[in-house]
Amino acid sequence: MKLTSSRTARLMLLCLSALVVPQFIIARETVDRTKQVSATAPAEDVITLTVTVTNNRGKHLAGLTEKDFTLLDNKSPREFTFFAQNGVPMNVGILLDLSNSIRGGSDRIANEIFGYIKEGLARFMASNHKDSEYFLLGFMETPVLLMDYTRDRNSLLDKIRSPQSRGYTALYDACYMGIEKSLLGPNSKRVIVLLSDGQDSVSRYYLRDIRRLLKEANILVYAISLSGVKREPMDPLEGFGRDVLEEVAEMSGGVALFPQKREQIKYAFEVVAAELRNQYTLKFKPSKPEKVGKWHSLQVKVTPPADDPEFKRLRVRYRKGYYAGVGLR
Repeated sequence: MKLTSSRTARLMLLCLSALVVPQFIIARETVDRTKQVSATAPAEDVITLTVTVTNNRGKHLAGLTEKDFTLLDNKSPREFTFFAQNGVPMNVGILLDLSNSIRGGSDRIANEIFGYIKEGLARFMASNHKDSEYFLLGFMETPVLLMDYTRDRNSLLDKIRSPQSRGYTALYDACYMGIEKSLLGPNSKRVIVLLSDGQDSVSRYYLRDIRRLLKEANILVYAISLSGVKREPMDPLEGFGRDVLEEVAEMSGGVALFPQKREQIKYAFEVVAAELRNQYTLKFKPSKPEKVGKWHSLQVKVTPPADDPEFKRLRVRYRKGYYAGVGLR
């Protein structure tokens, strides 16, 4: 089942477009966001997972405890070295498609789209942890770093302008560069927000290269599609590239959102911000050294008390595994 194309993702965007953000989160109890279960093992020996838990209506479930989670590593149970509900600084990379396909053949449409992107991003950054660091990467034929890591939100927003150039799209090259850049930031929680229509035309990297990088790194990808908002009704290319955005987001543990109206772009940013504030960080140490590059499949189960109907039919998202002994995690 593709979670990013599921009814849950559509409900998440619909709820926020109706400005019902307070109903988006269900908290069972207050938790200590900095709770450490036990002494953390050396960083190179620890695997980190970011876990999102929602119910069948797409509402995030806050207030779960360590005892509610079970983690299987290659079907073997693992104990946590760290457990927390997130409210932490992040490395956030904004990957912004500036290519000709986003313009929809109209400067008016492009200006409107980028106005909503700027408004949504401003709200998004204001709601995140104050010590989060951001970088902005724009891409046409090649990806270009428009703003290196910064906490200066206004300076980053000033870099977002409707593109004047017309060019092809190096989507995979931008994802590759963005993932590598995200790993170099100062914070252990890493997030990429990808704004594109999912179409690639000139990259030297391939989708398989992006798959491999995401399997090696603990990075959440949130894709906000610009396909359905950029064109006039009945355009035959509307929705092209959807599968790419869904796959990249899903395999990282993130989600892809597909606004159908331009003003919904800013609410899509609120969906992402609400999710990031209500995730769980789980860390564990593999039981023994493994051959470098061996794939480990992960499974996370959540079994909260059965007396609350809001905690029925849970959906749990996270990255599905890791390569032993490979790079930053």
